[in-house]
Formats: sequence, C-alpha cells, structure tokens
Amino acid sequence: MVISSEKFPVPFHAKWMIACGLSFIIIFSRQEGRFFHGIAMGFANLLTTLLSSISAFADIISYIRLFAVGLAGIEIAKASTASPQALGPTSPALLPGGIILLFGHALNLAMGSLSVVVHGIRLNMLEFSGHLGMECRESPTNLLRSKK
Repeated sequence: MVISSEKFPVPFHAKWMIACGLSFIIIFSRQEGRFFHGIAMGFANLLTTLLSSISAFADIISYIRLFAVGLAGIEIAKASTASPQALGPTSPALLPGGIILLFGHALNLAMGSLSVVVHGIRLNMLEFSGHLGMECRESPTNLLRSKK
C-alpha cells in the first residue's frame, strides 16, 4: 500500500512534534549524571535507539493483531446470525436454524476466548521476554517426574 502525501497530508504541527520527540530522545535517553555527557551518549547511541524504537513499533503492531482477532469474531457472529435467517421464518427451518445459531455463536465465543489467551501468551513469551533478556531452556524438563 502506497500512502500519497497529496491524499493523506501530514499536518505542519505533526512534523514539529516528531522533531521534538526525536530531540527529547537524544537528550534524555542516556542521562546518567552529567547532562552534556548524556547528550553526547544520546548522539553516540542514536542508531541503537532508532532500532529499538522500530522494535517497539513492531510490538505495537502485534497488539493490533489482537484487535484484528476481535474484528474477525464480529464477522463470524454476523455470519452465524445471517445463516439461519437465510433459511426463512417457516416452521421446518426453526430447528436447523436454531442449531446453526447456537453452534455458530458457541464456536465464536470459544474461539474468541482462546485466541485472546493464545495471542497474549505468544506476545508475552516470544516477543516481550526478549526485551527482558529471558531465553527459553534448551534442555527438556520433566515436571511430572516423581521425586525419589
């Protein structure tokens, strides 16, 4: 997807806000006592700081994936509601329509609950644990082994 500056112009004040934010990052990111030494360290570590900000942006995008899962649940709910309605309001269609309605919404609730838990665990275990320096063990553990 290409974003056009004519179709989606960046406001003038937004450019100043971005410039101020970057300058604050350079000035205050490495302050450890002496102010001007901290500014020099901010410039020295500018590449590392920019790369870590890209990593933070990727983490935000991962949370947007959770919102996409919620939107998918809305569409599944719409389809589960529309399918029995397509059968019509006649008496023979009430039982199959009710089964489709109950099964579709029950499945949607189960998938929605599981997806939030699974994606949350994936975000915490795979992505955010790396920021803390945590690593997974390579040796297998036997948690259910009986102690002798």
